[in-house]
Amino acid sequence: MINIFFAVNEKFAKWTSVSLLSILKNHTFSKPSDKLRIFFLGGASFSKKTKEKLLSLKKYQDFECIFLDIDTSELSLFPTNLASIPLHTYYKLMITEIMPPEIEKIICLDGGDLILNGDISKLWDIDIDDYYLAAVKDYPYQLIKNNPEEHFEGHSERYYNGGVLLMNLKKLREFNFYEKWKAFAMDKDNISKIVFVDQDVLNAVISEKVLILPPLFNMLTIYAKEFLAQKKNVEDIVIIHFAGAKPWHPSCVHPLREIYFKYMPFSPWDLTSKTARLAAYLDFVFSFLRKHPLFFLEKKYWFMIKNVLWGKIKIKKYYE
Repeated sequence: MINIFFAVNEKFAKWTSVSLLSILKNHTFSKPSDKLRIFFLGGASFSKKTKEKLLSLKKYQDFECIFLDIDTSELSLFPTNLASIPLHTYYKLMITEIMPPEIEKIICLDGGDLILNGDISKLWDIDIDDYYLAAVKDYPYQLIKNNPEEHFEGHSERYYNGGVLLMNLKKLREFNFYEKWKAFAMDKDNISKIVFVDQDVLNAVISEKVLILPPLFNMLTIYAKEFLAQKKNVEDIVIIHFAGAKPWHPSCVHPLREIYFKYMPFSPWDLTSKTARLAAYLDFVFSFLRKHPLFFLEKKYWFMIKNVLWGKIKIKKYYE
């Protein structure tokens, strides 16, 4: 059985349904060991209606679904300067304690901003017996290299993205990961430097025995641009990751954004009507203004504004 968990809250469940749909539509289920077991960490608090909608996706392929409760008291270790980050972002740090001990391997996915463009088994079948986890390198290390005083010394070119992780829970438990990240979080000299939230914690605590995977397993924006420039086959990509601006945000510049909209109409939530699209747009605008009220003073945001006003991607065909 293939174990997958999403760390997500109820508000994000509708977008996570799109990610799950893409998994189901691209996964080949031919024998019992191919069956998917989906964990929604924090899902025990979902409403009955939300659970029913997620379970309705079984019509595309049968899967086992488990809604897990989670004690978030440990997450109070993080200082209030990170309060703008959704709590569910940190759920993956609890995984070794939340998952039943018999589960020794699991795929950890960010909820909602991922699309499976290939079979999830291609990731699952990677051998990580000698590693704590497998992940794709991220590119924030380039920023860290330019501003080393603002980040952890341990960040390097092996700094990996936390949105797609193949985790060896057996070895992580032996490593005592849970206690180590808590000790790390209680040190304010460490936590005050965090920029990329749970991802920074993971990289600081688990810096060795990490299997670095090719970008095909976590196609971030910068990798996608390079990939397309080299005229490579998009069908070879296993996972597309819309980190940062989400595909339903008007500011998203990921060159493979249109693929996300191919799956949206199949969601049990209304995500494609004009009303739904307007609601998503307004939610993005108000959320952005809360976090960046003086954005117009920063040059880096003017490119985003230009993209919102003039850089529209033709996605209408997927809505109709």
